[in-house]
Amino acid sequence: MMLVAYFEIRPILYLAGIPIVCLLGWLVASALGRPVRLRYGLAIWAIYSGLFLFFFHGPFIGRESQASFDMRWTIAESPSMGQKQAEVILTFVDYPDHQVGEFSDQLANYLRQRADQVLPVTFTITRDYGRMRGFRLAQVGDFTGWQSSFGYSASSGSGLPSPW
Repeated sequence: MMLVAYFEIRPILYLAGIPIVCLLGWLVASALGRPVRLRYGLAIWAIYSGLFLFFFHGPFIGRESQASFDMRWTIAESPSMGQKQAEVILTFVDYPDHQVGEFSDQLANYLRQRADQVLPVTFTITRDYGRMRGFRLAQVGDFTGWQSSFGYSASSGSGLPSPW
């Protein structure tokens, strides 16, 4: 069984917030000595929903951008992690402690035809509130659209700055 790496919690937060907002509305109405009315409840719910959508589904969530880095490529002698396709290892030139691996025969064949060991690699980066949520390889050299069975990122120990 495979565990889900990214669990969508926003619907649960929204539903959990409805009784809290209703309770707050009731407390405010009681403190002001006003009767609780349906139209006030609907107005509070509409404001809550609008603010929730703005902050949790709005312009700050899922922002995608592209970044290119010069990377050095190698192809592992034999694939690791039980994969059958060739393992391509891309190491950042400016951040040598950080690597990205991709298991793809198509990408490996493309790289074997190239004479240069360093080439530009473009990533699509997804950010929430300015913080990176994830990335994916978009282009290696001038090659796009390869099939891959698995990919990973790795870093090794020195604590130098990250490319992200």
